[in-house]
Amino acid sequence: MIIQEATEKDIPSLAKSMSLAYSEAPWNEKWTEASALRRVRAILENYEGLERDCVSVQYKRF
Repeated sequence: MIIQEATEKDIPSLAKSMSLAYSEAPWNEKWTEASALRRVRAILENYEGLERDCVSVQYKRF
């Protein structure tokens, strides 16, 4: 597995993946392209969420 930091050019494909994932069960949400892009940018900037903190804590346990 190759892990690398996401860059600005990755944001559109990440947004598409995220909106597809959340469109299925159990969420069944309909995201606009704009809302998906906003959420991905928010996660990458660690704004409006704690995703990075949660991932860091989870990985530290292993």
